[in-house]
Amino acid sequence: MNLFGAFGFGSLIKTFLPGLILFIILLLYLELSVYYLHNYIGIFNFLFTNPVLFTLVSIPVSIILGVILNSIVFSGFSEAILEKKHKKDNKPFYDFRERIFNKINEKISHKFQLSEPDRKTFMDVIDPRYLLLHKRSLDNIMYLRESYWYYMEFQLNTLIAVLFGTPAFITTLCILKNHDVIKSSALYFSIISLVAGCFFLTCFLMKSAKDNLDAHRKKELSLLLGSAFFELNKNQPDDSI
Repeated sequence: MNLFGAFGFGSLIKTFLPGLILFIILLLYLELSVYYLHNYIGIFNFLFTNPVLFTLVSIPVSIILGVILNSIVFSGFSEAILEKKHKKDNKPFYDFRERIFNKINEKISHKFQLSEPDRKTFMDVIDPRYLLLHKRSLDNIMYLRESYWYYMEFQLNTLIAVLFGTPAFITTLCILKNHDVIKSSALYFSIISLVAGCFFLTCFLMKSAKDNLDAHRKKELSLLLGSAFFELNKNQPDDSI
């Protein structure tokens, strides 16, 4: 990931904004920790009354936290909660996709006149999405990523940040109750509303991420098929893949 490109449209969506949310949540956890250790509250007040300092601190920290969130997503979170379910729910599409990949690789492998063991290795390890990269417009690839994949990363990164912050929000409400800032009825209502809001937000973000992954996979396959068709048939107009 290019940290110096963190303010490009896609990187702003998927990295900086979730990182800023997580930064504010971490400040809340720090405020709570200082409160329990020293009975002091004032970190937020200090930062928000010094906007220049807050801006100078929040920008680099938010980028770093966004990169960490993205790393968590790609370390297995996305695969575990999103991609496996998407593959299970769309098995016919993924079976078709796999057949297309194999068919393209088989067609291309013949042009290299490989031995049978090498041909099998070729079929197992070569990804035609990258093999045909020279035929695919970079603008089209970036359009696909920024239209679908970057939004999906934003949704998953934000989901992690919100789930991580939920205990801090509930703890803050309990502290307000202990200081008689809110009444018991308001506390219970606020906690129920908070949990319900987090639940519906989680469902919404997951559905949106799934829809973006679905659209990206299908548009990417269409782009690959178009590239493969013109590449494999440029000298044989009547031949088919």
